[in-house]
Formats: sequence, structure tokens, C-alpha cells
Amino acid sequence: MALKILTNNIVVLFEANITSTSLENLQTSIVSIYRDKNPQPVTAKFPDLAALNIPEAQLSLLLQGRTAVITDQNIAPYSSKENEKLLRVAIEVVHEIKTPIEAYGFNYIFEFENGTFDNLSQKIKTNFFAQDSGLTLPASSNLKYILPFVVYDYEGKKVSIKVEPVVENNIEQARMRISTNTHFATSSLPELPQLLSSYNEIDTHLEEYIGRIFS
Repeated sequence: MALKILTNNIVVLFEANITSTSLENLQTSIVSIYRDKNPQPVTAKFPDLAALNIPEAQLSLLLQGRTAVITDQNIAPYSSKENEKLLRVAIEVVHEIKTPIEAYGFNYIFEFENGTFDNLSQKIKTNFFAQDSGLTLPASSNLKYILPFVVYDYEGKKVSIKVEPVVENNIEQARMRISTNTHFATSSLPELPQLLSSYNEIDTHLEEYIGRIFS
């Protein structure tokens, strides 16, 4: 059952409010990163937020409060995302804002390209609890759906996974949506090679971990 990504982003938490940041220099840097797509950026500025969008790249930047969210909105298979460009944007944002950071994190929202909610939920019952948590569920034969939220340490990183249904007509026809977050408490963003290596490591880990649950 193949995973596809609905969105993935990198979130940076700063020590101070960044909403007043000028978008002009950021726009120039980000357009340069996506110049192969002939980008036509769109910006918006409000008292409580600032936003920059590049529709041609399905990229968005949101500055609100102390948080910068850089999002790739391309719906694509797991392995075909332009992660390096996304991370370059994050580095440019931190460089331009020039305010110390407190943390950053990677986030994904996945869906399965096929598979019914019933059989995906059954795989959670049999694989997740049996192989990973070791829990014995009371009256497990009577449980119809199990949608876990888990937080665990992986190689010194805090990772969370949440599973939820996307209901349109009825629960039996719902799609399975999986949200993940990997959090790093740090005062600086790594250089691109280290940041990309860490991002790719989490990519590989999540694909294997989620694949094992739903295999």
C-alpha cells in the first residue's frame, strides 16, 4: 500500500516575534531557489502574520508570532519530493530574520494511495500493537477501529505519529491519514548538508516504520 504525501513542511520556532519581518529580501532568495519553475510569487502582510506563496512550486511561507512554517504542498509519492529546496528556503528564512531560534521540526501528512479504512485499521490492530508496543488489548476481538497517537525517541530525536480517518460519506469508506512530527530543540539550524542528511534519515525511518505497521 503506497504512501503519498499531501504536505510536508519544516517549522522553525524563534525566540521573539517575527511577524514584522520584511518579505522583500526573502522573496528574492526564495525565487532564486525555484528559478527553474519561473516563479511568480504572491505576498500578503497583515498585523498578525506575513505570507509568501509560489504557486508554480506549490510552496508557501507563513510567518506568525514566533513561528515560520515553510510548506511543500505538492501531492506526490513519498520518494519524489524536492526536500533540498525546501530546506534551503528554511535556511534563508533563518539567515534573513537574524533572530535566535529555539527549535525546529519536520512534519508530514500522508495518505495511502489504496486500501480501505477497514483493512488499514485491522493492520494497526495486528501489527502496531503486536510488534511495536507489546500491549495486550482487552477484548481486542470486539475492537473495530484503533487510531493510535504515539511519541517515541529515535536516534535522540522525538518523533510523533498520529493516525486519523478522513470521513466523506461513512466511516467504512474513510481514507487513512497519518501525521508525523520530528522535533529538535536547538539554538541554531544546521548547515544544509547536515540538515538534508537528518531530513533524509527521518524520511527513510518513517517509510520503514509506517510500512511495517501497515504491511
